[in-house]
Amino acid sequence: MGKKKILIIDDEEEILEMLKQGLELRSSYEVSIASEKDQYKDLLDNEAFDVIFLDHRMPVIKGANLAVDIRNSDGPNQNTIIVFISGNIKEVKALASSLSLSFFLQKPLILEELYELLDSL
Repeated sequence: MGKKKILIIDDEEEILEMLKQGLELRSSYEVSIASEKDQYKDLLDNEAFDVIFLDHRMPVIKGANLAVDIRNSDGPNQNTIIVFISGNIKEVKALASSLSLSFFLQKPLILEELYELLDSL
């Protein structure tokens, strides 16, 4: 089985780097990162991912809006698993249950929980 391709979209650079480094400790993941201000649109339009980690609250675009855009697109990630990451678990729980193939993790993130979720998918 090949590596799982993962995309992480978050507005906080330190979270992007921490998640990327933590996931790359395992050789079974190929990780791409994007802030809400940069190349996430190109990545979503041109690369198929197995899992997308999506920050729920970002200043420029809300994770919920981006998730709906992904689901409504004709791109390669229309049916990709989306994992919302947020400190507001109640809000994200309702959102994740309303979108197919969606899950959530609460900030602060614990790498073991991340690994467990990815292993279960």
